[in-house]
Amino acid sequence: MPETVDGVIVGTLFKEAVIQLSEHLDAREIPYVYVDSDIEEQGRLAYYGTDSVAGGEIGARMLLASMAFQGDILVAHIQHDKGSMSTQGQKRYSGFLQYLKQQGYEVNLVEVDLWIGDEAHNEQVLDEAFRNHPGIRGAVTFNSSCYILGDYLEKRQKHEIRLVGYDLIDPNVRLLNEGYVQALIAQRPELQGYNGVKALSRLLLFDEKPQVVNLLPIDILLKENYQFYNKVSNLLLI
Repeated sequence: MPETVDGVIVGTLFKEAVIQLSEHLDAREIPYVYVDSDIEEQGRLAYYGTDSVAGGEIGARMLLASMAFQGDILVAHIQHDKGSMSTQGQKRYSGFLQYLKQQGYEVNLVEVDLWIGDEAHNEQVLDEAFRNHPGIRGAVTFNSSCYILGDYLEKRQKHEIRLVGYDLIDPNVRLLNEGYVQALIAQRPELQGYNGVKALSRLLLFDEKPQVVNLLPIDILLKENYQFYNKVSNLLLI
């Protein structure tokens, strides 16, 4: 790392790697801010993002409502690296299960691992899951790669499957518009980054320390309202 680095913004995708980086920054007394998901036991200057567990609970609530509380649920763990689930994905999954338990909803969860960039594997796994579990009526993913499952549902013309995912990226928006995704849970990433830069700047320029945990709103986006959710309106909340 260059000697001129005065502060770092860390996207906490994979926990172990983030902890190693954090320990390195702590040793060099370089302040750092977390965005995306928090790792509470680390010495970050601040965290800007959503409550990931609550995000998982909201995903469960939206999915069960769209399914009319009937049918089994396909849980797709979409991974960047085989066998590696993101920090935020793990927390959302925990919140999802927590909500199901609180509601006393006895459901068969059909869990599959999908791999980014391996369409043949994904189609084989999903074909088998739907063949072996004809009672599946809902599906959920816990990261921004909802489109991988949504594209499969479109290709197989599975209009009856209700899918809930996360993050307002273009492939997800297209599927939301076409009805293969019922809802997207969004977390205002532009505002997270802006506030992270702001916190580091005020520390370095004025020696002002921010509040450590800064939770941002969790937004529920539907076909009818996503077009009103944009970068400008998010930053106006500052």
